[in-house]
Amino acid sequence: MDVSFFLAKFWGWYLIVFFLILSLNPKRIKQIFDDLKDEKFLILFAFLAIIVGLINILFHNIWELSYKFIITMIGWLALIEGCCCLYFQSKQFPL
Repeated sequence: MDVSFFLAKFWGWYLIVFFLILSLNPKRIKQIFDDLKDEKFLILFAFLAIIVGLINILFHNIWELSYKFIITMIGWLALIEGCCCLYFQSKQFPL
């Protein structure tokens, strides 16, 4: 299977499941934002975002105007968000 197709399926299903869970349980959204105020959780989140972003970029860094561009941007956004969460303190970087 093509890496682009695999990542498109992965991110698509991930976003659908995440959206459904948050839609069916709105209290979970508040819990996630409350957890992000905790420094330990924020550092764990940042490392996970950096790892996911780097893996996505290393396997799929394709800059052509198709669905492949969206997959590449998800990887870059995850990497940038993880780096910002580590660099800025939680009070300076409101999520």
